[in-house]
Formats: sequence, C-alpha cells, structure tokens
Amino acid sequence: MLNKAILDLSLGDGYISKPKTENANCLLRMHHSIKQKEYVHFKMNYLRENGIECIFRERIDKGFHVCYAMTGRSSEIKRVREVLYKNGKKTLCPELIELFDERTIAFLFQDDGHKAVIKKDKMKLKSGIIYYEVHPYIHQFCISTNDFDKESLSLLLEKLLVYGVEARIYDRKGPTVCISKKESKKNFIYLVKPYMCSSMMYKIEDNYYSHGRI
Repeated sequence: MLNKAILDLSLGDGYISKPKTENANCLLRMHHSIKQKEYVHFKMNYLRENGIECIFRERIDKGFHVCYAMTGRSSEIKRVREVLYKNGKKTLCPELIELFDERTIAFLFQDDGHKAVIKKDKMKLKSGIIYYEVHPYIHQFCISTNDFDKESLSLLLEKLLVYGVEARIYDRKGPTVCISKKESKKNFIYLVKPYMCSSMMYKIEDNYYSHGRI
C-alpha cells in the first residue's frame, strides 16, 4: 500500500531522489521560493500527520532566497518512486489515479496551477477589432503538466471528470490542463478549496466571479 501523502506531494514540485544503490532508500524534497514558506510548512504538517518526519531549510540559491523541506530516506518513499517514475520520468497509471482524491488534485494545482484572468474583451467591427476593458474575470484554471506524457494526462482528465470538471489539454510551452467551462470552474473551486493553504487561495480568489462572469 502506497503512502498517499507522499504521492500527493510528489506529483507537482516534489521530487523523489533516485536510490544510490539497488537496496538504498529514497527521500522526498520540496523546493519553493521563500514567498511560499507558509505553503512549505503546510506540506510538512501534512506529511507529519501521515507519519513522515521532515526538516525545513532556507538558503540563497543563485541570488534568490529559497526554502525547502526534505524527508529522511525510507522504503515508503522508494515504493512511491517505483510506481510513479518510469524511465526517470513521472508517469501516471490506473493504479495511481485510483488513489487520487480532492486533496491530491488540490496539491497538484497549488504546485503547478494558476488562473488566467481576462481584463479586456474584444469586438469585431467593419473597421477592425477593438479592445475594451471589462470587469476582470477568471477565464481558465490551468495546471502546467510538463512532467507527464499524453497517456498520463488522459487519465488525469478522466479523473477530473468524475468530479464534474471538464478539462482540455493545450500546448503552452508544454502540455497544460485547462478548465474553461463555467460549471467546471465552479466545480473545480468547490473541489480544491477545502484542501488549500491559506497563502495559496489567491489562485482561486473569488472577487473575479462575484459578477457572474466565471
């Protein structure tokens, strides 16, 4: 049985080290900007609640203030790597997708997701296209999924559909899962919000859809 907390935090920004030898164990490392310090501690608490201890560190890396959390090496983490990584690349399979739930998707979105906000609209006239300002609204929720192949993303889209979230894959400097339909965006917020860190709520902040445009 895989430790789900390890899986949840390995899909996005988390990285599971490669074992140094066949019998060696692995560790999980999560690297973020210092601005996401609260989010790193949020992740650490989730790991501790599930029996995984970790340490927190800050440092200057190439002129940037960063922070990271790192677990010790364990066979539990190694088992997740053996299922998640194929030929050194993160790959989703039916066994892993079966473990996905609202929290899994929330962590993936907090790590690699963002909202695309529309602040201008356009109107086509005989003289050409004119652009005009509108009250900002969330056009899409997007999750950058460069780590995964097309088969993995197809499985992810099927899982989202279980929660009433219809999504499509677009190529935006790499494959990106995008949620555009009004009802799907509302369902997505309902899905992930209870499991998000307070400092990451800006990714779904609701002042954009208070005017009914989401």
